[in-house]
Amino acid sequence: MEVKCSEILADPNFNSRGVISPLDVIDLAKNIEELGLLTPVWVRPIVNSDYKYSLVAGFRRFTAISKVLKQETILIDIKHVDEKTARLLNFVENLQRTDLNILQEAKAIEHLVEVGYTRAEIAREVQKTVPWVEARWALLKLPEEIQKEAAAGFLTQDHIKSLAKMRSREQQFEWTRVIKDKKLKGERSVPIPKRQNIFSKKVRGRHEVNFMREHIYDTLGPSFTTRVCAWVAGEISDFDLYQDLKIEAEKIGKQYTIPTEVREALPDDDDF
Repeated sequence: MEVKCSEILADPNFNSRGVISPLDVIDLAKNIEELGLLTPVWVRPIVNSDYKYSLVAGFRRFTAISKVLKQETILIDIKHVDEKTARLLNFVENLQRTDLNILQEAKAIEHLVEVGYTRAEIAREVQKTVPWVEARWALLKLPEEIQKEAAAGFLTQDHIKSLAKMRSREQQFEWTRVIKDKKLKGERSVPIPKRQNIFSKKVRGRHEVNFMREHIYDTLGPSFTTRVCAWVAGEISDFDLYQDLKIEAEKIGKQYTIPTEVREALPDDDDF
């Protein structure tokens, strides 16, 4: 049946995709103007409201017709469902029609949990695996800045699960930066961070050295220790470190002599 667009509440907080901008549906509006609305939007009746219906699915079509084409009426299909089922229908419809980013999927899962679905039930209803749902649930536990990087496509599902297991926010941000930098450089092999074993003894990667250097710097300020970390990470040269070592030795009244093999590599006029 046809009803007035003004009788329908299109709540962006209900929609899995969030706010739909008219600019995003201009092409869709042109298709509807040419061919007509081939699939009605789904609504459900509501009471105690200025509106007669609440939009369940079809937010892009509704925006194209009401905001872009400025049509007064729209074709609807009435669904007599409760809030819980309505949210599920909205999520499934969005998953099937147009790809959501991973943060939009996570927010939709959060809404479904709020109305009573378990994560296992969500996986079954949307025909996804439980790990697929759990990864998106884990994303909601990460800092907002990292959630935005995931929405932009820099983090995979496996990245998110690994980041969520890290206890340190600093480590989460450091790994996110490493992953993003590698993707921006076009590197195909982007590392999957693993949960840190603080009792293991091993050769450290550059990102681990830089993380520790920044942590020491933030805690104690600049020091010879941070310079050693910079040398290990390849940020300063051997010569730079030997100079720093000489300065540190002189501070405690010790005479410092540069190793013979290093002195042989110096220019003849260097008075190190």
